[in-house]
Amino acid sequence: MIIGITGGIASGKSTAASYIAQKGYKIFDADAVCHKLTEENGKALPHIAQLFGAEFVRNNVLDRALMAQSIFNDPQKRKQLESILHPLVIAECKAFLHECADEHLCFLDVPLLFESGMDSLCDEVWLVSAPIKDRVARLRERSGMNDEQARARIKSQMPEYKKRKLASHVIDTRSDASVTRARIDRLISKALKKSSER
Repeated sequence: MIIGITGGIASGKSTAASYIAQKGYKIFDADAVCHKLTEENGKALPHIAQLFGAEFVRNNVLDRALMAQSIFNDPQKRKQLESILHPLVIAECKAFLHECADEHLCFLDVPLLFESGMDSLCDEVWLVSAPIKDRVARLRERSGMNDEQARARIKSQMPEYKKRKLASHVIDTRSDASVTRARIDRLISKALKKSSER
């Protein structure tokens, strides 16, 4: 059974995925794959240099700061970058799914799960959620953003109410971490039961 884990920035998705990994389940980490694709000799670099310009690839790695600045307020440029990265990430994901074909459960940790269409690879999607005020506070703490910057970053993503309509289950991270872990444990138990019934 394939389960997608997704959620907006600072929703607690990475913490939830980390807990699932600690329990011994295999997880595909889309962010880690994107980094690999844009690090030294990464597969995405020639395409990025061709589409955006050579100045975006310095010392054979992606200039992340320049790219972030370029795409943040430009949806068209963001889509151009995604048109390069998404097919490469999906190819890596399909290889991962082939490797864990015999597993009862495997997980896809993908921030842009719906936006990339990768939800079509999943039997279930678990949306990790937190109130905007909590997410703003987390971004202030971990990234040094002010409230305006944090809210702008959150607003630039797909609205959570749309993700809720598409998700199979929601994991709320506003509570104590132990409550979130218990929720994940219950969902895993249900998923294992479903998987064994197939």
